[in-house]
Parts: sequence; structure tokens; C-alpha cells
Amino acid sequence: MRYVLGRGVRIDGRRIIGGSPPSVLRITEHGQRIIDDIALGNEVGRGVLLDRLLELGIAHPQPDPRLLKRADGEPLVTVVTPTLGALSHVSDHGLGPGGVIVVDDGSDPPVVGATVRTATNLGPGGARNLGLEHVTTEFCAFVDADVDTGDGAAWLEALLGHFDDPAVAAVAPRVRSRATRGVRGAYERQHGPLDMGDEPGPVAAGTRLGYVPTAALICRTEVIRSLGGFDATLRTGEDVDLVWRIVEAGHVVRYDPTVEVTHDPRPTWHAWAHQRIGYGASTAPLARRYPGRLAPVVTSPWSAAACLAPLAARRLSLGVAISAGLVGLAGQRLSRRVPELGRATSIRTVALGTARTADAIARATRRAWWPLVIIGVPWRPVRRLAVVALVAARSPLAALDDLMHGIGVWKGMLAERSVASLLPRFVSGRPERHTTSTYHLTP
Repeated sequence: MRYVLGRGVRIDGRRIIGGSPPSVLRITEHGQRIIDDIALGNEVGRGVLLDRLLELGIAHPQPDPRLLKRADGEPLVTVVTPTLGALSHVSDHGLGPGGVIVVDDGSDPPVVGATVRTATNLGPGGARNLGLEHVTTEFCAFVDADVDTGDGAAWLEALLGHFDDPAVAAVAPRVRSRATRGVRGAYERQHGPLDMGDEPGPVAAGTRLGYVPTAALICRTEVIRSLGGFDATLRTGEDVDLVWRIVEAGHVVRYDPTVEVTHDPRPTWHAWAHQRIGYGASTAPLARRYPGRLAPVVTSPWSAAACLAPLAARRLSLGVAISAGLVGLAGQRLSRRVPELGRATSIRTVALGTARTADAIARATRRAWWPLVIIGVPWRPVRRLAVVALVAARSPLAALDDLMHGIGVWKGMLAERSVASLLPRFVSGRPERHTTSTYHLTP
């Protein structure tokens, strides 16, 4: 298979810096030849170094497409589509009769032509599980009723190539909002809630790709069945829960944005707000199941102090100077602990981590902490934080998006009677030795 190095990966002599979490790898002369082959687009065989590069998101596979049928003519994939009401998009995905299982999740009136119908609404997780019971093929693709995968089987064939790696249990394409007119349509196209961006990678909690939506997802059928399918008790967040359980079971989930599908945006402002509130409400139940994973900010005390200094200092210039000093000191500590980085690269790494922390704090302020900020407005540091958070939103619609999500966070938090969704998580900030040749870096 061929591979490509990830965006932002730097090669400095026998060191590779990049990935998520940000990592530093020392490589041998043989490893250097493997890196050169990847950079040149040559085929590379699997080995310890390549497995580590894939695990860290430093390298990404570029598989060849696979046909939808075996050599004996038996199909490889079945598509399961749950729906409440008529399907927005109808396609056989190139699979022919019987290749698509439509689950009517208690629609009134019933959906004409549905494969399976439930008398009562089960929700997306329960409906998908019902469809999964009828799948007899090696792979199962979940496709929501409002998702347009285009004509034919191209999207399936492209993603199936990833399963040449036996460790891969699920693959997701990029899900973008369909282009529509108006301010909301333009915003959704660029900032859709299901769009995980244009950078591929492995999916795991605590990394750049913490999850992928199951609006369109191809899975190994037996792996999903062995995990009990979706958790039908979750009306939202069931996709995050499933992906995390797949990874916890030792499998790999991949995101491939070279394959793009679209979904229909919400048709009204009310429906748009309801969707965002629903997504936010899923945070609290997931936070209870996965302690620490849904923290609004994950950072080191060094980066947190560097971000908060300009807010707390009486004079802004003094706060900025303190912040720069803290970044410099943290960079020196990092260079002593990981000499391979060098002083300049260490300081640059800490500065980038601090910038990411600042962005996370601003986002958490708009989403999780805004009621507390309103209460604390008389205090000058809180006023500064509010201003920075609003400016960092970049547009009024983005700020409104975060506000709706935040309403959902508090709604879920009150229902669960837990404040876990509001609490930041602090990590040591020390580089973690992953192997004898690899360090993981934290902000």
C-alpha cells in the first residue's frame, strides 16, 4: 500500500515531529529509507515503524478501491438506513435489490417500501440495530436518510480499500452540509456539525479526531455485533459511544476525507437550534460513561497559566510578558527532557500548544461556561475572557452556534445531575515516553 505523511509533519534529521497527540520519533537509517519511500509515493510494507506512524496520525494510508462483490459474486456490503418519515435521498449504492435495508422507525404514515418497520420509535441507535439484525454480509454501511452519497458505489468502493488492513474495523467519509442559499446555508457548508475537516487520520478520544459521526460509516459486521451494536438508550451521542467502544476493543477506526458525502441542513432556524441543543445535551451522559473525555479543556498547568496571565494582570502588557516568559520556561524544560527536540523547536512546540489551549478556553467559554461568565462579568478578568471568547468566534453565527450547544450542555448536565461537562482536565505537561524511540507531548 502507499501512504502519505500528514499535514504539518516535520522531519529534522533523524527526528519526526507531528501527529496527534503531538509526538517525537527517533528513527534509524532504515527508518529514514521508509520515510523517503512514503514521501516519494512508493509502496511500503507494514512494519513496526509504519504501524507507529499510522497509530499517531503521522502517516495516512492511500488504499486502492475494492469491488463490492467477492470473486464468487457474493456481495460484501449491506447498507442500513434508518428513517422517520420519507427518505430524503434514495439510492441502491450500486448494490442492487436487497442491498439496502430501510428501517422505518415508527413513521406515521408508514414509509412505502421500507424493509423493516417498528411500531414505536426506537431512536437512531435502536433502528440501526434492528437493521443490523438483517445483515448477512461481511461489511455493513450505516447511512442516514438525509445523506446523499452520490450515484453508484464509488464511495463504498473507495472506503472498502481501508479494510485491507485487518486492524481496521470502521471507516468514515467526510460528511459536509449540502450547499444551500442564505447566511445559514453558507455557514453550514463551511462549519457543518458533522464535518470533521479535510485531514485524514485514526480516530481516538483525546486526539485531533476524537470521534466520527455515523451519518455515513462502514463497519466490519461481526465487530459491531460483538460489541452489541449501538446503545439504544442514547438518543444523541450514540455514534460517539460506538466509535469509542470500537477503539477500546483494540480495533482501528479511520477517517478518510478524500471520500465526501453530503447531508441536508436543517430547513429552519428553529430546527437548526434544536439540532445544536440536542448535540450539546449528549455531552453529560457521555461524560458520565467516560470520565475526563468530555472535559471542555484539557491542558497542562503551564499552558493554562500562560493563557490566563493576560486576563488576570492589571496591565495587559504585563500579562503578555508573563505569558511569554512562561512559554519560554516551559520550552526550556521540554528541551531538557527531550534533547532530540532542541531548544527552538521545544519553545515553538509549547507556543503552539498554548495557542491551542487558548482556543479551547475561548470555545469552552462560549459553550460550557457562559452562564458562569454572565455571573462573573463584574470581575475584570471575566470581562476580558468574555470579550476574547466572542472575538475568537469570528462570526455572530458561530457564537450563536456555540450558545445553542451550550444550552444543550446545561440541559444534559441538569438531567444527569453532574457538573463533569464543565470541569477542565489538567495533565502534567511532561513528555510521556511511549516507547524507547517515541515521546508524546502535551500542551
